[in-house]
Amino acid sequence: QCLPAVLTIAAGMAYKDPWVMPLDKKQAADEARRKFAGESMSDHIALLTAYNEWRRFPAHQAKDWCWRNYLSGNTLDMMKDMRRQFLQLLEGIGFVDRDLVSGIKEPHGMYADKL
Repeated sequence: QCLPAVLTIAAGMAYKDPWVMPLDKKQAADEARRKFAGESMSDHIALLTAYNEWRRFPAHQAKDWCWRNYLSGNTLDMMKDMRRQFLQLLEGIGFVDRDLVSGIKEPHGMYADKL
């Protein structure tokens, strides 16, 4: 059950930070990040929450959502690809079942919460 969260956090740590920090809006960007972290005050939870919310939007709405929440859509897209690569590597060493890997689809929108 924790594999999707671990894949997301690992992808976020392996690539660059998806948060955008404009100099003139640093306080607003920090506030957005804290909102995603919630009471945990954890950067990892903030990343996981933001990524999961981003996936719920259809691609044509995700760009605007990223802009409003100080996130880079390009970085989130790269994280999505990295998650899939990590999962395939885990399948290759026998850590996860092949059916799980072959059944993964990560579109934006209504099917986004499958992984």
